[in-house]
Amino acid sequence: MKIAEVSVTRPVFAIMMTAALIVLGAVSYESLGLDLMPKTDAPVVSVQANLPGASAEEIETTITKRIEEAVNTISGIDELRANSDQGGSRVTINFTLERDIESATQDVRDKLAQIVNQFPRDTRPLQITKMDPDAQPIFGFAVFGPRAPKELTEIAEKRVKQELETVKDVGSIGYNGERKREIQLLLNADRLNAYGLTVDQVRNAVTRQNVEIPGGQFTAGPADVAVRTMGRIRNVDDFNRIVLSYRADGSVITFADVGRVQDSVQEVRNASRLSGTPAINVMVRKQSGTNTVEVVDRVQEKLTRIQAQLPQDIQISVGNDQSRFIRRSFEDIKLHLILGGLLASIVVFLFIRNLRVTFIAALAIPTSIVGTFTFMKIAGFTLNNMTMLALSLATGIVIDDAIVVLENIFRYVEEKGVTPKEAAADATQEIGLAVMATTFSLVVIFVPVAFMTGQIGRYFYSFGLTSAAAILISMFVSFTLTPALCAMWLKKEDAKSDHSTTKTSGFYATIDSLYGRMLVWALHHRPVMIAIAGAVVVSAAFLYPYVGKELVPDDDQGEFSINVRLPRGTSYQRTEEFIKPIEKEVLALPALHRVMQNVGSGFASFNVMMVPLEERNVSQQELMIRARQMLRKYQGARISVSGGTDISGAASGGFGGGGRGNPGGGGGGGFNRLNILIQGPDIEQLQTYTVQLMDKVRLIPGVVDVDTNFEPTQPELRINIDRARATATISSRCCSGSTSHTGTRQRWATC
Repeated sequence: MKIAEVSVTRPVFAIMMTAALIVLGAVSYESLGLDLMPKTDAPVVSVQANLPGASAEEIETTITKRIEEAVNTISGIDELRANSDQGGSRVTINFTLERDIESATQDVRDKLAQIVNQFPRDTRPLQITKMDPDAQPIFGFAVFGPRAPKELTEIAEKRVKQELETVKDVGSIGYNGERKREIQLLLNADRLNAYGLTVDQVRNAVTRQNVEIPGGQFTAGPADVAVRTMGRIRNVDDFNRIVLSYRADGSVITFADVGRVQDSVQEVRNASRLSGTPAINVMVRKQSGTNTVEVVDRVQEKLTRIQAQLPQDIQISVGNDQSRFIRRSFEDIKLHLILGGLLASIVVFLFIRNLRVTFIAALAIPTSIVGTFTFMKIAGFTLNNMTMLALSLATGIVIDDAIVVLENIFRYVEEKGVTPKEAAADATQEIGLAVMATTFSLVVIFVPVAFMTGQIGRYFYSFGLTSAAAILISMFVSFTLTPALCAMWLKKEDAKSDHSTTKTSGFYATIDSLYGRMLVWALHHRPVMIAIAGAVVVSAAFLYPYVGKELVPDDDQGEFSINVRLPRGTSYQRTEEFIKPIEKEVLALPALHRVMQNVGSGFASFNVMMVPLEERNVSQQELMIRARQMLRKYQGARISVSGGTDISGAASGGFGGGGRGNPGGGGGGGFNRLNILIQGPDIEQLQTYTVQLMDKVRLIPGVVDVDTNFEPTQPELRINIDRARATATISSRCCSGSTSHTGTRQRWATC
């Protein structure tokens, strides 16, 4: 084998090649991303369409069905789901795994661009997005202090949010519980009638007279002068001077004649609290494909500087931090990787009992592992649970080739009496084919894992290739570094009979004797051994159904969420009344660090953060079970307790949580482990079957948080138009509907 011969005759060359491998690996390690799980681009595209005020039936007929018909002709669709709701439609398109997500998204945009004119006039622009695990908040904190809600909101937005938006790789920042400034235009219905004006006329007048229009430019001597019409309202009093109409005598009717202006804040429709204290909850999302841990580090560094510049009574308290669990998971696996390498080296020493020889063999472990980081960098992998698992598994494998080569070199020195340098090249060449056969037999086990089909194959792709790369690098090390070091460092005395490589040494002799007696007994009792082997195989077939099966086991992340959904149409005030006792009981749970709470109309979410694992005697799963038992007595709401992180690495709880979308159930794993789809033409019959099915599923042992995304429509007041009278008053159904919509809104013009 030429490479082994060159390594023995030119050991410096072999050492420098290995050193280059280690240096490249170390540099690659520093630049590798750190994540919980490998990144995968799930081929899922969602289409969101909003038509404020429309019923679910109208949304279904005028929007949802048209979207379905348009996109259904796109190739590669695996599943198409649609949800029509009060005021909005959501269509989710699942493509086959082979479909490129970018081209699929573009195909959806192209198809919908052809039918956008068929939607109702007031339909908002379509929102077409592809599924992105990075869209989940990675970091959350609360801003609180003894200030008015409006002032606290301004501090959170202008002095915190805007500063954080400048941090590298931060994607977007959202917040809950804000109370922004609002200019309210309050109309007097009697005065409107007296002047013969409608709400629409007032609204149109405000819209027309609150604009800035570019007027072009002209040349004045040596300069070009831009012209701009200054029509934007600059202060609150300007609203009173808006001209609505003219009287018969030519005098103007202004807004002050029919109403008044009030500089106020938004009506309370949502709130956020930190362990019961009013706060502004801020959520940070990263840019797609960036390193979660690095982004969080930059955000925390920036927050430290921001906190120093804020008033002393304003505090920032960190809540949700996805990087904490990623760091802990990575550090645990890294520790196991190091311990595995040390234990493998100790086992080698127990049999060889020579530090110099043990060092030569054990050097293959760090060299192969560190060298694999270079491959991971080239392949675009990150340091995550799957790649670190591959390296941990490879720790005990990568030393095998070096041991086989080293043992054969020892045999040459011991049996043939040649020098270690002569033995290194000849022994390696003799055993080279066997080492290659062993290595490639392992590689062909791991490589197919990387090419498994389905979504699971996406996650095992990096695992299989990383394992194969580490094993191949170990073969390279055993053919270069191992014989080179043997030629340089081994002594003839290392292979003498008084060392543990001989069968006469105490430790080895004991092991050899025990194994020999077992082998002799087995050969003399062949039927018994065959019967034992058969019994093991048969028992495995019977025991297999009783073994738990899951891809990602539940882990104690020290964080879970409680989501509460009330019937559609429940007011914010009623929601607050309902969750008050729940909030009190949640805050009384043991081992809590803090609770971030968001409340809105008909929903509430509690993001529960526990104290560090080493400071508590109750696990996350135990506390979640206790919370479920505690919340069973609350009737009239859908309550789910979820925790953990799904396989994509997206936090289940969602720091801001609490929307009225998908149920947040999912038990201990933090995501829906089983979804049942019920289809049929009659919505009322579907509802009946759904309730019956949910009641039966709840009886299954181990099932928790059974929920459905079906909700009754929101209570509505229906206004029937008298067409004759509407025509007589020079009105129309459209105008009347618009007037009722404007008149029932709590605010209809803001600046």
